[in-house]
Amino acid sequence: MKTIVITGASSGIGAALARHLGREGHNLVLASRRAATLNAVAHEVQSHVVTVCTDVTRRADVNRLCDEALRAFGSIDVWVNNAGRGITRPVLELTDGELDEMMAVNVKSALYGMQAVVPHFIARRRGHLINISSFLGRVPIATHRSALVEACKKSSGPMFLIGKSMGGRIGCHVALEEKVAGLICLGYPLCGGGDRTKLRDKVLRELQTPILFVQGTRDPLCPLDLLEEVRSQMKVSNFLYLVEDGDHSLRLTKRGLAAAGETQDDVDQRILAAINKFVNPD
Repeated sequence: MKTIVITGASSGIGAALARHLGREGHNLVLASRRAATLNAVAHEVQSHVVTVCTDVTRRADVNRLCDEALRAFGSIDVWVNNAGRGITRPVLELTDGELDEMMAVNVKSALYGMQAVVPHFIARRRGHLINISSFLGRVPIATHRSALVEACKKSSGPMFLIGKSMGGRIGCHVALEEKVAGLICLGYPLCGGGDRTKLRDKVLRELQTPILFVQGTRDPLCPLDLLEEVRSQMKVSNFLYLVEDGDHSLRLTKRGLAAAGETQDDVDQRILAAINKFVNPD
């Protein structure tokens, strides 16, 4: 049993993590600015739990959180910097205040947490510090949204987003925020690093936009049985075009091309025909 501090614990990942760790019987110290929702989460946790109303953008609050955790349980084994804030608007529309707030919540809070707890870890010669970051921290989706908005201003026709591998996944995230006619994913990276236990399926299940998957049968990042399971649970119309013997890049082996008596260009032309049928179903 460990003592674990979680910031941003009133909702989302923080709340889910608290519930999971509570079921395992760990001591939990939950922090958030929203006292009512934080206490509601605490009531769901099946273990020893302490709540501390904390504004992680204030160094004094974070230091007090650390002190309260030590006062309640004597030591801290794990500190999770989970609190975060995002604004999904074009970069050109951001104000100074919004930018300052994002930096304070996403960057300064993690620094304050580290500076508060790491000396305790060093003194004990053990401890784990976990900084939670989002997919948005690695991929600037706001930039893609801005590009889509500008493109829509210059065209009155239906807009389709097409992307290869991670580009297709980014398109799915953009489609959750902006209305488009359809999505085309060339080799969707369903499994993180090819690991069947690390599914990137949440965004697919949330989609309200029709989507075409173009997948190679040899793609290790998208096992077809897993994709079929996800497709059956999606809320929206979805279609699959299979490229026999194709890899993640939809390329065939030389042996496969020779056996079929065709070239890669022939394969690519069939893919284009499938995309055209999706875009122009009539």
